[in-house]
Amino acid sequence: MCGDCPLLWAFSQSRNFVAALIDTTAIIAFALFKTEIGASIAILPKS
Repeated sequence: MCGDCPLLWAFSQSRNFVAALIDTTAIIAFALFKTEIGASIAILPKS
């Protein structure tokens, strides 16, 4: 096992973690955004 391998593995793991975190944040933000839009559209015709 080369000296850099653990470092590279940790780096790739952290990159995957950050990517997963960004994806999750984007999905949650999109869901909230869709909910906001849906609520606005539902309210508009009544007012």
